[in-house]
Amino acid sequence: MTPVGDFRVTQRAPGWTTGPLGTMFDSLYFVGGIAMHGSTKVSLRPASHGCVRLPLETSKRLYELAKIGDPVYVRGEPFPKRRAGAGKAGRGRR
Repeated sequence: MTPVGDFRVTQRAPGWTTGPLGTMFDSLYFVGGIAMHGSTKVSLRPASHGCVRLPLETSKRLYELAKIGDPVYVRGEPFPKRRAGAGKAGRGRR
């Protein structure tokens, strides 16, 4: 779960790297093993064990801009509260 708070970029890992939970592109670590990184699969729903997945082009640009020590501000609730009755049966309906 991505923590909410104020952090700083602590480590940069260029290009594709592989960790225990999969592959990451242009990773910017900001707390422990949690990073903002590019991914070929960016879900619209919470789907990470903590990292912030970004589209590849976004991660490339962010990696160019962000340096060690730059601030990272994580805001909001880690997982949005679900509406009552919005379980599996409610998927796909509008």
